[in-house]
Amino acid sequence: MPSNTTSGSRDFSPENRPVFNLLMAGLVTVSIGTGLYGTGDASPALAVAGFAATGVGLGPVSSSAFGRRVGEWFEAIGGAARVGVMLVVATGVVTATLALDVPVVWTQSALFGSMLALNCYVVYRIASHRLQR
Repeated sequence: MPSNTTSGSRDFSPENRPVFNLLMAGLVTVSIGTGLYGTGDASPALAVAGFAATGVGLGPVSSSAFGRRVGEWFEAIGGAARVGVMLVVATGVVTATLALDVPVVWTQSALFGSMLALNCYVVYRIASHRLQR
């Protein structure tokens, strides 16, 4: 499967480092999942919502003209700026969770569903790349 990158930047497609990508995605998912299991208050509905939102974002939205423009912009800003964008988003989620007094388990449930979708995406990308060879 050809890469989705459009610039000359280093290609971080899942199929280029499959074992590393599977281990990292799995590790984060297991970490979040064990935290949820320990609380016993996980929200299956929010996990499904997180899965669906991420699945839609990785699929149809990223394939749209808007999604391609965002992807090209994200690549063009460089590595340090990408980390900065991710930190700003994470800070916004934490701030909103605290300011709106949202139970942390709700955020964790949605994040867990999101990570499951990301794992499915990584497995799909790696499998489709291997099958095309």
